[in-house]
Amino acid sequence: MSELDKILEQIKEKMVMQGIEIANTKAELKDCVNELCYQCGQYKNAHLGACDDCRWKKVKEGFR
Repeated sequence: MSELDKILEQIKEKMVMQGIEIANTKAELKDCVNELCYQCGQYKNAHLGACDDCRWKKVKEGFR
């Protein structure tokens, strides 16, 4: 294996690890937003527009 192949393999491994870290961070963010919605309690009336002014609404919609 040439030196260039070794470097490319290391880059691929780092990219995979970063992808895993990003996925974990997204999952943690989703959990945090869900906890905020739970604490607020207005999620029960979201269909009536109770969450329209919430700063986390766009974040939550991004999970779908």
